[in-house]
Amino acid sequence: MFGLILEPYTPRFKEHKKFTISALRDFGVGKKSMEGKILEETQAISDVISKKENQAFCISRLLKNATCNVICSLVFGSRYEYDDVKGKELLLMIEQTFSTKYIHLLPLAFPAAWIIPSLKKGSERFLNNTHKLREHIREEIAKHKDTFDPNDIRDFMDAYLLEAKKREGDENSTFTEEQHVELVHQLFLAGTDTTANTLHWAVLFMILHPDIQQKVQREIDSVLGPNQDPSMEHRSQMPYTQATLGEITRMAATAPMTALHFTSSDVFFRGYHIPKRNK
Repeated sequence: MFGLILEPYTPRFKEHKKFTISALRDFGVGKKSMEGKILEETQAISDVISKKENQAFCISRLLKNATCNVICSLVFGSRYEYDDVKGKELLLMIEQTFSTKYIHLLPLAFPAAWIIPSLKKGSERFLNNTHKLREHIREEIAKHKDTFDPNDIRDFMDAYLLEAKKREGDENSTFTEEQHVELVHQLFLAGTDTTANTLHWAVLFMILHPDIQQKVQREIDSVLGPNQDPSMEHRSQMPYTQATLGEITRMAATAPMTALHFTSSDVFFRGYHIPKRNK
């Protein structure tokens, strides 16, 4: 199963993309209800930082914790406390996946490269970590199956189980458990590290440019005041803050390499022939 990221542009891809976007929207993505999940996590990370007082600490792990928890809220229906063992294990698996060097993935594409010890070791570490992450997701699926109620769809996992249940008896159904595992796996990989890295860059740029930081802070204070929570409704009232965030994402390449793209038919563009890729 390829999930969505590696799936060719097939009817299965279109079917699962449509379902995934619809299900995520149902649970708040792009809607005001999503703000509650983000604000809850913002308060949690703020409480942790305030307890550090004057002690030095690394904010990178905290940002990854926060972004991972927002995805957990959407997918699992709950978040992990920052000292939760299962939460730490999940975050470590995601971190180790992204720390894999591309050269260590070479044997997965070219089996002959397995004879090179360093590449073999790196590939085995990657595959073992991927297996553990998928097993973690399978455990969550099993828990959701045990407590599943078609009249109370709590999160993305329940939504998938409901869709799979609707298609029981259809031998052509693509809503299998393997596809379920892979979709959730990719949601975590696509959403955790990239978002956390963007936030990390934002912190670093604010430190390097205190004058910009002060202007952003003044604008936020002028709109929100001392006690009001931020909302997407305030976005249009903060043009300087918006422009700053846009510049941060322009300067910080958080995802320099992404999934492959290819044409589904022959294309002629400005005198260039882009042939259809058969797969």
